[in-house]
Amino acid sequence: RELESAARDKGLAMVDAPMSGGVPGARAGTLTFMVGAGDGDFERAAVVLGAMGRPKKVGGPGSGSAAKLCNNLMMAIQMVAVSEGFTLAKALGLDHRDLFAVASTSTSQCWSMTSYAPVPDVVPTSPANRNFEAGFSGSLMHKDLRLALDAAAANDATLPVGTRVADLYADMINADGGDADFSAIITHLHRLSRS
Repeated sequence: RELESAARDKGLAMVDAPMSGGVPGARAGTLTFMVGAGDGDFERAAVVLGAMGRPKKVGGPGSGSAAKLCNNLMMAIQMVAVSEGFTLAKALGLDHRDLFAVASTSTSQCWSMTSYAPVPDVVPTSPANRNFEAGFSGSLMHKDLRLALDAAAANDATLPVGTRVADLYADMINADGGDADFSAIITHLHRLSRS
């Protein structure tokens, strides 16, 4: 918001437009842009952003970055929940393909399950099929979680689950480095289950 104000003072228009969709979305031209923009600025930016995906206005200047933090917080929490479900399934002797068949069409269905499941051979776009080659690395997810927690603290919001999830990602990075995809959190949970 401060940058937008400084740009306006110099007669420049500015939008903040973080995206979601990672490497696969960039390749396919299906990125979602969360755009914070002043009046009239969104329409001009949407022409450019529309060539790469779907621009969505989420509010005034700074709102795009705020939406991105909220989106990634929710995505990280979902990924840990999905990974815990598959970790429990493994411990109970349930084949991950059978759990996926049920969970992907029932009440636990979410993007982290149906588009990015952290187990191989159930979703073609899953990094688990490629040894967790990063589309969005664990380090980047942890950075976004830290930013979300900082924003929450600065605005008197309490995020107990987000705090724990950020700690899990920090532990994963300390154990394995942060280069693997954020969905590799499942390998960290498997390791914790064996300890």
